[in-house]
Amino acid sequence: MTSTFLKYSICFLFALASSLLAADSTNAPPKGVHTVKAGAFKVEVKFSGAFGPAKFAAVKLRPKVWTDLTVKSVAAHGVAVGEGTVLIEFETEKIDRRIADSKRSLESARLDLSLAKAEHQFGVKSSALDRAAAQLAFKRLQEDLKHFQDHIKEFSVKSTHQSFSSYSNSLAYAEEELKQLKKMYEADDLTE
Repeated sequence: MTSTFLKYSICFLFALASSLLAADSTNAPPKGVHTVKAGAFKVEVKFSGAFGPAKFAAVKLRPKVWTDLTVKSVAAHGVAVGEGTVLIEFETEKIDRRIADSKRSLESARLDLSLAKAEHQFGVKSSALDRAAAQLAFKRLQEDLKHFQDHIKEFSVKSTHQSFSSYSNSLAYAEEELKQLKKMYEADDLTE
């Protein structure tokens, strides 16, 4: 807009100057007419207004998780902004508290995880020791069973048979003695 106005103004002044030179064939300039001399020509025009950008972008904030945002301050409409200029400032007390709570929860979860890992390693090592102890006990039981079957079982069976025979003989002897005693007491009862 300014360059077009400037072009027309220059053309108008050039035409005016050339018509004045052509009309003035005498060297004496008429009253109220100025002589134009060759030199720099400067036109100054003052306007009031504001320039808008050829491209603009809307600033939108749509948080997915934290929706409780309170605006603290906003840059005024039409103010020149550049890189690093704060456009919108929010109250951050609630979200800062939430972030601190989340950090503490995360640290607690990390400690729980490391404790669980340590317990798992202890469990793996102790189960290996328990397994080795169980295998050793099983091996000893197998050896004891083999020793019992090879040596003690036969002896125990023979000993049990001998004890049975001895107890049977003792029982037969006691029964015979009882029988004799009964006969003797019956004979005494008859004689008295």
